Amino acid sequence: MASAELEVQHSKGCGEPQILLSPSPFFVRIFYYLNKMETDSRIDQHRAWIENRASADPVLGRPDESPRLRQLVSELVGEIDSFQDRFRTESERLNQALSEALAGAEAELAKAKAEAEDSIDQLRRNPSPEATARLGDKLRSLTHRLYSRIRGIVNLRLQGVSPVSQVFLRVQNEEKQIFDRLRNAWPREITLVVSNATDEGIDGNRILDLESERLLNWCSAHRFLWLCRIHFRFARFRLRRGYRIHKVPALDTFNEYFPAGETSFDSEFRTRQLQTAEKLKATLEESWQITRFNLDLAAVTLSDELNASGGDGRSDELLDESHQMIVSAMDRTVGLLRELSVPFSQILTEAVSVMDERFGTRLGLMEKDLFEAGTLAANLRWYRRASRRYVRESQHSVSRNLKRLFFWVFGYAKRGYYYLEDLVLWFGGWLGLSIRSRERLLALADLPREPEVREKLKSFPPIYRRLFTSDPLLNEEFLVGRAQETATFQEVVKRWGNGRRASAVIVGQIGSGKTSLLNHLESVLQSQHTSRRVEFEHRLTTEADLIAVVSRWFDLKKKPDTAEDLQAILRTLPRQVVFIEAGHHLMLRSIGGRQAAEAFFRLLLATRDHLLWIMTVRERPWAMLGYQVKAGQYFTHEIRTRFSEPSQLREAIMTRHRSSGCRLLFSEEGIEDRALRKLRATQPLESEPVQSFLADRFFSNLYEVSGGNMTAGTYYWLTSMEYDSINKVLRLNPIQSPDLSILRGFESQSLFCLGEIMNHGVLSVRELAEIFQINVARAQLILDYLLHLRLIEIDRSAVSSKSTEYTANPVLIHQINSTLESMNILY
Repeated sequence: MASAELEVQHSKGCGEPQILLSPSPFFVRIFYYLNKMETDSRIDQHRAWIENRASADPVLGRPDESPRLRQLVSELVGEIDSFQDRFRTESERLNQALSEALAGAEAELAKAKAEAEDSIDQLRRNPSPEATARLGDKLRSLTHRLYSRIRGIVNLRLQGVSPVSQVFLRVQNEEKQIFDRLRNAWPREITLVVSNATDEGIDGNRILDLESERLLNWCSAHRFLWLCRIHFRFARFRLRRGYRIHKVPALDTFNEYFPAGETSFDSEFRTRQLQTAEKLKATLEESWQITRFNLDLAAVTLSDELNASGGDGRSDELLDESHQMIVSAMDRTVGLLRELSVPFSQILTEAVSVMDERFGTRLGLMEKDLFEAGTLAANLRWYRRASRRYVRESQHSVSRNLKRLFFWVFGYAKRGYYYLEDLVLWFGGWLGLSIRSRERLLALADLPREPEVREKLKSFPPIYRRLFTSDPLLNEEFLVGRAQETATFQEVVKRWGNGRRASAVIVGQIGSGKTSLLNHLESVLQSQHTSRRVEFEHRLTTEADLIAVVSRWFDLKKKPDTAEDLQAILRTLPRQVVFIEAGHHLMLRSIGGRQAAEAFFRLLLATRDHLLWIMTVRERPWAMLGYQVKAGQYFTHEIRTRFSEPSQLREAIMTRHRSSGCRLLFSEEGIEDRALRKLRATQPLESEPVQSFLADRFFSNLYEVSGGNMTAGTYYWLTSMEYDSINKVLRLNPIQSPDLSILRGFESQSLFCLGEIMNHGVLSVRELAEIFQINVARAQLILDYLLHLRLIEIDRSAVSSKSTEYTANPVLIHQINSTLESMNILY
């Protein structure tokens, strides 16, 4: 074959070779097609490699997930809208049921009022004991119908609109389930790809999908693979500059706006609405209590006082007074039903609006954060929220540490002040009573007595005098804070009813409510078991004394000779519950003075599977019985009556006060407090913040002075109160607490006598003389001196007694106990 020179020139880019000289066309064509086939094969391989590499690339091959994000947000909005529609429907249904219940209650009250007025008119026209009895029965039936049936229906409907009702709880559970389900569907991260040219997303595509032809044509038109790789890197860099890729923390953003465990009613709104609902319910409940109290009082007045009047001129006055009490109580309740229907319905209406506002605001901010992720504004919002959280947490930590430091310093300063005061009083004892001590003695002796308090109450409304009496409670509605004690009693009765051994002791200071609690427990027992109410009427020291008293309790025809015979007889009686009062009479701390206590506890152990013994005893005598005969081991349960928290004493007093319907105003006279001065600078005295501050301060001082004793608390409440008959306002001044530090300067024998009165609950003159081995005249002198200082008083709680007995003044018993304990006289 002839040789020929072939010159092939390639174009600069990618193209077919141009033949400049072709002396032999046949061979040139064969060479051309072979070279073209090899080049096309390599280009196809390079394109396939570039496509695989670009698809796996985290920039070019990552799809834009904005459609998925829009779908998740759309599902979230749809679920929230459906949930809100269901809640609106339920709210409308509850509001309708509440309106019907309140309207029905109002109609029933009007009907009951008309029936009561008609019965009173009939009694006016035909006065007779039979007509009076019928009117009393009518009032009692009205009381039962209104308080049991109508009040129950209204309370049931009110419970439905309360933030703690089953409806709200069901809504909260449903909301939690919805957000938990949605939270599980949201990914941790979502990638958004935005074009710099249009500043918009690429709507679910990849960068490779938009730039594939340009990329492949530029990178794969080379013979050598290494050259294609270099071109691919440059092309990837250039294409990356044309797009923005944001990794949105979708799940974290979801949790930020809808945290796990949080619901629409976990915010300040829930607390505020709960307080509003409880306040409205308490106001309405007080009105029901006033209605019941006035109807009961009218029935008692008509059945007792009207019959006792004997048809004199006071009959019409009593009828008018009873008529006025009934009408005023029912009118007040009707007015409250009308007044409170709107606020109660607004609870659900406001709940719906708050839910709408919460979801709307959070959804808007959440979409803004999700779809604007990566912008400068979004980053600034993110850092601002993080900084606020950090500052808030730092403030809480610093505030908590400063409070600890303050209370630590204040505690040591207060303790040092007490030590200094004790030192001054100790030196004063060497020099005799100082002038200041004499002033304290006079102030102690001049404390208002019970007749003076009763005289003061004559200027108060009549219902207030009847509400605040020192007698034990007969109306269980005023028995506050006794749910735990009642539950313990029911447990004891259940245990004993199942044939197991059981017994209980009720322990409390004089005036702490032991008898009131016993009245309540006796009513709780009702007809479940036979019960018997007895009392240790005087001091028992021997076994014979105990046998005589127990025989009288159970009406035994023949008094047993020994305690064993008494045990056998009692076990033959029907099973029953025995309520025993005045357990402090069981022992005298003298030689042979605890025989009665030991005999009683033997009797209790031998019969407590057959008889359920429930005994009340005062606090200090119970401690002494524990030291002397280990009394606590003979009772399976122990119930304490003294209030353990200031809130319990406050609620017990305010329940009675609110039942009177009188307006109360706390006074700021004599109070020096920086917080009060700052509050008064912007608020009047009658405003809610100022009155709330003064009320908290008053009841805190009341609990500190009374030690949780109801009788002492009521005494200081009444002595601190003044009645403005013109404005019909009860004005409550700050408590004037007596100072008992003067006891440290008393002679030792007087202090020990006072301690023994505390330990025994009550003591007579002869018992005190027997304990200290002194003559009766000396014992009487000591008792007269303590009686003059109002530290003790004559005990009138016992039904009968062989001699005059003295007990600690319930108004001062807490302070006496604390002072004697600090001097190691009581322990």
